[in-house]
Amino acid sequence: MKSTNRTMDETLYQNLNTAIGRFLKPKIKNSGIVRVNHGAQFSRKGAVVGWFLLLFFLIVGVLMFVQGFLLNGIIIFFLCGIFVTYILDFKGIEFDFKNGKVRKYNSYMGFRSGRWHLLKNFKYLKIYEDSILEKRALDRGTTYGTFNIYDTHHFYTLFLISDIENCFIKLYENVSVSRVKILAENFAEISGLEYSDNIERRRPEIIR
Repeated sequence: MKSTNRTMDETLYQNLNTAIGRFLKPKIKNSGIVRVNHGAQFSRKGAVVGWFLLLFFLIVGVLMFVQGFLLNGIIIFFLCGIFVTYILDFKGIEFDFKNGKVRKYNSYMGFRSGRWHLLKNFKYLKIYEDSILEKRALDRGTTYGTFNIYDTHHFYTLFLISDIENCFIKLYENVSVSRVKILAENFAEISGLEYSDNIERRRPEIIR
């Protein structure tokens, strides 16, 4: 029985590895870990404050170099690099097919961290629709008083899901629902994962 389960898991990993290689443009480490980099997310708290601090340190660093304080300038520019890495907030996924694990990671100064999960528990693919409502203007020209006008931005995300651990891992994101659906269908066909084309809407995020 254990041998049968192991064979099924290995088949799942092979098919999933093939689908990832075809559709997600991964990088492969020497240890055999497959990494999918989602790039900069700009999602950290305090990112706006971080940009102002970065600008301040850049100005101070330039002044230090102009005045001949080279060591101080180098230290300040090093701090600027730390701020940039923090603000950009690089994220991605790592698949360890050898040990049957997967994780979402956060990357900071080249170091990645994140909790590993059993890959065999991830058996489903699902698309979620997210919306951002961005305040555009204040309309005062109606008889009903003042009301806010919002611009709505939609984007769609394909998730790899584990019901056992209640964990969602983002595979792909795009503003085009057709592109996400086509990728999901092709990914499911090759990987053998279950996929429902029922798109679930999540609560909009309001930006004032």
